[in-house]
Amino acid sequence: MTHRYQFDTPSKITRRVGRSTEQVWRPRDHRLRKFRERHQRVEVKDDVSAYFTERVAANILVSDESGRALDITGTHVSYYRGPSFVELAAAFAHEAGGWDAIELTTSSDPGRGQFTDRQLAKRWCEYHQEHAVLALLSSQENLCRPRR
Repeated sequence: MTHRYQFDTPSKITRRVGRSTEQVWRPRDHRLRKFRERHQRVEVKDDVSAYFTERVAANILVSDESGRALDITGTHVSYYRGPSFVELAAAFAHEAGGWDAIELTTSSDPGRGQFTDRQLAKRWCEYHQEHAVLALLSSQENLCRPRR
């Protein structure tokens, strides 16, 4: 059974299951949390890229799941073992005082997609470096992983 989602309004999603349709309401907090998670990814993208670059430089381009050699164009850095990115982001937000404690730059500011408090951003990067367990997977392996 396939599920198709259609976004009707910012807070309402129409989910089509087969021939029937049901309305699924997303709370405002859910959208804000997802928005902040995207910004948290922006803050740590250099760390994730550095992990990939180190593995390529060390000529260790094999899947951490299957052990097969990987093609550089079809490789994904994944939160494979340990906490997922969402779990890391939520734990850090909790430590920081909740999602509302993470203020973000507006879309018109230079450096948009960043934390306004650069000390908090630095703490987040350090937290991510300490707790993230990154791995390399093939595109297919990454797609087949269960989402948490």
